[in-house]
Amino acid sequence: MRTPDDTDPPSVSRRNLFGGIALAVLMPQPLSAAQVEAKLATLDPKALHSLLRGLVFLDLFGDPVLDDDAAALLQQIEVRLPGASDLLALYRSYLAQGVPPVHRAEETATLALLHRAVAEAQPVAFHYTDLQGQSSQRSVLPLALVHPPHGIQLLAWCEMRGDYRKFFVDMVEQAEPLDRSFAERRLALLRGLVEREAERA
Repeated sequence: MRTPDDTDPPSVSRRNLFGGIALAVLMPQPLSAAQVEAKLATLDPKALHSLLRGLVFLDLFGDPVLDDDAAALLQQIEVRLPGASDLLALYRSYLAQGVPPVHRAEETATLALLHRAVAEAQPVAFHYTDLQGQSSQRSVLPLALVHPPHGIQLLAWCEMRGDYRKFFVDMVEQAEPLDRSFAERRLALLRGLVEREAERA
């Protein structure tokens, strides 16, 4: 349980995303496998997610040497973040839809809360208004945040619907973390989500 004295690490945001890309590019080559493992051991779950997002952008370079380095790094990340390869597949599929503009209307505090909830496998409750203007109260198990051109989306298991759902972050209001964990279900739900997304592709 977090206390008021806990120090939060920097939020994962567009401002430090490219720090994750730089780390993804530079870390595999100058360090041995043991050094990389030791470095990863110092990163918290949010930092690991940021690094994983950086690996996605290496695909744009078309450099097979970097691709090999990225694959080796992914194997080590997977040890500390089970399901990392599934998350990478999700991030890659949404990157293929186009890189979003730098500016969005999403509330930074809401995004920070959702990033932490995804990283820590913590359920979240919020008020949501869909594209048809219908409002509802949701409690979800957040699995990934993706960035298609039409707006940042939370991919989650919706407890109200008993199924996977996508939520536009700019339509999320009054988000609050719930005092429980779904860590034991996270990997199975994530793999199910990847399979669902593959079927729809």
